[in-house]
Amino acid sequence: MNTLIVSTFDCSFEDFDKFVADFHEEEGHKYVEEYELIKVNDHKSHLILKVKDLEGFAAATSTPEMKEWDKENGYKDICYSLTPVE
Repeated sequence: MNTLIVSTFDCSFEDFDKFVADFHEEEGHKYVEEYELIKVNDHKSHLILKVKDLEGFAAATSTPEMKEWDKENGYKDICYSLTPVE
């Protein structure tokens, strides 16, 4: 499933980029085939994901540790399902 996550955060984009990369390396690769993180500005990004296990991804991003990181960094997101236009 192709997914777009529009995120805002209080930390720097560089810190968020590292957080996403670390998550993908440690856990996310189990659920996400590939991803691309695009900087909109210092506190906003667009993350395009090719998710291969949506339930696993949702569980991995909803742990108490992830929720605490979200709270500490003012993280908010809006998720969209993407379908190709033919």
